[in-house]
Formats: sequence, C-alpha cells, structure tokens
Amino acid sequence: MKNKKIAISVYSLLALLFAVSFYFLSQYNFLLYHIIIEFIAISIGIFVFVIAVNTINITSNVFILLIGTTFFTSAILDLLHTIVFKGMNILPVSSTNVASQLWISARFVQAAGLLAGAFIINMIITKRCKILISLIFSIYFILTVVFIMFLRIFPTTFIDGQGLTLFKKMMEYIIIFILLIALVFYSVNREKLGKKGFYYVVASVGFFILSEFLFTLYKDDYGIYNAAGHLLKIGSYIFFYMLLIRTNLIEPLTLLAGNLRIANEKLQDIASHDSLTGLLNHSGVFKDLQKQFEIAKRFKKDFSVMMFDIDDFKKINDQKGHPAGNEALKFVAKIIKKSVRDLDIKGRYGGDEFIISPIEASSDEALNIAQKIQHNLQEIPLPAKSAFERFTISVGISSMKNGRTFDELVKLADNALLKSKMLGKNRVTVI
Repeated sequence: MKNKKIAISVYSLLALLFAVSFYFLSQYNFLLYHIIIEFIAISIGIFVFVIAVNTINITSNVFILLIGTTFFTSAILDLLHTIVFKGMNILPVSSTNVASQLWISARFVQAAGLLAGAFIINMIITKRCKILISLIFSIYFILTVVFIMFLRIFPTTFIDGQGLTLFKKMMEYIIIFILLIALVFYSVNREKLGKKGFYYVVASVGFFILSEFLFTLYKDDYGIYNAAGHLLKIGSYIFFYMLLIRTNLIEPLTLLAGNLRIANEKLQDIASHDSLTGLLNHSGVFKDLQKQFEIAKRFKKDFSVMMFDIDDFKKINDQKGHPAGNEALKFVAKIIKKSVRDLDIKGRYGGDEFIISPIEASSDEALNIAQKIQHNLQEIPLPAKSAFERFTISVGISSMKNGRTFDELVKLADNALLKSKMLGKNRVTVI
C-alpha cells in the first residue's frame, strides 16, 4: 500500500511537470507544441492498435480489437489534422477549418468506438467480427478524407476572425453526450473490466470529456483552451494505453478467464436446451425440477408437476410430414411461453411430451394454467402458411402431498396424462 501511494505521488508529479513544461512551450512556440503533442497522441494510438492486433490470438476479445482499431483510425485522422494545421503549409488544403474538420471526425469515431465497446467487453471474436470492424472503420476513414480534403462538402467548423461555428460546437457536445452514455454502460459492466480496468476507462473517458469541453471555448488556434484541450487528450490516450497494457500484457489471464466463462455458459446453455423448441431439454428441465422440489419441501411451499402431449401427434407426422410435426412442436413451445411466467420451469420431456412446474403453484393453480394453455392453443393464430391444423392436448397433474417423493410426483403426473388419454383426450386429470 505504501509503495502504491509513493508510485501515485511520483506519477502525479511527473504529470504536473509534463503539463507545466508543455504549457510554457505552447506559449513560446505553439506550432512546435502542437506537433509534439499530436505526435505523442498519434504514437500512443498506433501502439494501442499494434498491441491489440498482436495479442488478439491470446485474448480472442472483440472489445480489444475494436478499441485498437478505433484509436488507430483516430490517430491517422490526427496525423492529417497535424499536417494541415494552420502554419504547417505542407498541403495546399492547410487551414484551421480543415484541421478542425479532421479533428471533429477523429473524436467522433473515437467516442462512437468507446460507446460500442461498452456492449462487447467480453465478446469472443470471430472472423466476421474482424471483417466487419475493418470494413466499417475503413469506409469511415475514406469517406471522411474524401468529403473534407477532396470534395470539400463537410460542414464548416471554423471561420477565421469569428471562431468556431455552431456546427462545431454542437458536434463537440454530441461527442460529450456519447461519452457520458458510454460511461453509464461501462459502469453497468464494470465487473467484466475488473476494478483497475474500470478505473482506467473512467479516467480516460473523463479526460476525453474535459478535453472536448475545452474545444468548445477557443477562438484562437494558438490559445490557452486549445493548448489545454490537447494536453487532456494525451491524458485520455495514456489511460487507455495503460488499460491495454494491463489486460493484454500484464494480466491477460483476466480476459482469458472471462472469455472461458462466456464459452462455458454458452456450452451449458446448448447442453441444457432443446434446439427445436428453445425450451429446456429432458436433463435440463429435470435438474431445475429437482432443485425446486427440494426448495418447496424445505420451506413447505406448494409444488406441482404438469405433463402433457399433443393428441394424435402421430397423425400429423404421418399425414403432413415430420417438418409439419416439428412446426407443431414449436407452436406448442410458443404457447407455453405465452401462458406461463418466465420464472416457471418448462421443458420438452421428449417427443411430443412437455413438462411444466409453475413455481409455488398448488394443484388447483396448475389446473388453471393447464386450461389456459388449452384455451390459447385454440385461440392464438396459427403460423402463416401452417402445414398443420388445430390440435388439442391431454394433461396430467400431480402435486406434493402425502409425503410424495420427486420421482413419485413425476410418475403420478405421467399416470394422470395416460388417464386423460384413456378418457377421450383433450382433457386435464389431477391426481
């Protein structure tokens, strides 16, 4: 802890010396100051991209690649901004307006990239993601350069003798708004970044917002607000550079663990769900049923099991074909989802048989739900161009009473279903 405080003090002192030194440089020769500051920012942006690209096989993380590409795109636009800055006289299009247009384009793509990154922090990368990211940023860069430097149809951002245009100020405030939204979503997903990672993001975006605010105030290219805004931009870049160094080089296992957890969750979801209906499969639904049974038994809550199947389902397959049978099963799953709560346990038992356990429902409540499902099957419109006709279901219900075990409950529900079939189908039997 003591060493940490010393390190923070040293870094803070160095940052202060850096800021003071560059302030005096900006007063002595602003053009030199601007070249050095932009060169530092451009270098950091390129380093961020290089780190992201060269560690993508380790992290397999879309977030890292997106941020790296975002910083690289903004870095190249900043390079053009530096070249055409007032006083450089390298290109014939050099002017404050063109430099300002390139600046606002770079900051907008950077803010948009940071916002998008908040939604994909632990997303595993795919070949499609790589192509999509490359395509989007390439198109943005090309269109920006063409509109600003060749066609010259980009809105004016600076007028000599007057200062910033309304468009420039509005764009700066829009960028600030995007960054504030990004902060909210990064805060929501802070656990995915880790404590330190989240602090780096907050610091980077915070410096970014302050920088953009200062760029709404300046009237002179070589003024104090412009100089301070560039310094804050460096701060923003450094914190994201630190985030990339930490996550990709110092602590890559954090991201790898996150990616592994996501992959495992997806595998578990696939293993426990029926691919046709989207409901829990046999093993998945029984796992949840047993868990809920133990909870109900321990806390003396109601517990009921409802089993049903489609009446004459074999006729649908034989007369309409198995694809029609599959569509009928999907339709039943849709009706179940509309008829019960999200928290209720529901799954495909096997074939055309389904099993449901409404949480803390008595046999009477389960009966009402069964009748609701039967009603919805007849009332809700069939899918467009449906290959099957209206059908009915037979239902069996058992509830936890008289010391029944879980296996006995399931067996009794199955017996009740068979009794409904024997009594003429399209009915509910409660045992």
